Amino acid sequence: MVDPVTELANRGLALLRAGDAVAARRALQDVVAADRASAGLFVLLADACAQTGDDVAADAALDQALAIEPRNLAALTVKGDRAHAAGDDRAASAWYNMVLSTVQRLGGVPREAESLVARARLGVAAAQ
Repeated sequence: MVDPVTELANRGLALLRAGDAVAARRALQDVVAADRASAGLFVLLADACAQTGDDVAADAALDQALAIEPRNLAALTVKGDRAHAAGDDRAASAWYNMVLSTVQRLGGVPREAESLVARARLGVAAAQ
């Protein structure tokens, strides 16, 4: 049997995938309130916050993800994406370069992170 907090996190992800960012945000915030958040969950919460137009909360959620896992490839990439969208190519390039240096330290690109690394490479190239 799945515990209620895990079930809530799964529901938040399903809602986010279904396009209901408002309900997803509520579910993911409930997981955070239960003190069961991971870096990945904070990245999902950042996405839900951004989709609801709350950029401050989105940035705060990404900061929380990086506080838990400083080399989280998804959080680093999204920070780069958000900096680029805000017109700050210098900051975007710095975030994307952190993605690339992390991958280099890992000795390769984890399969599940290939699209993130591709975005980071494109972001670095665009900023130059």
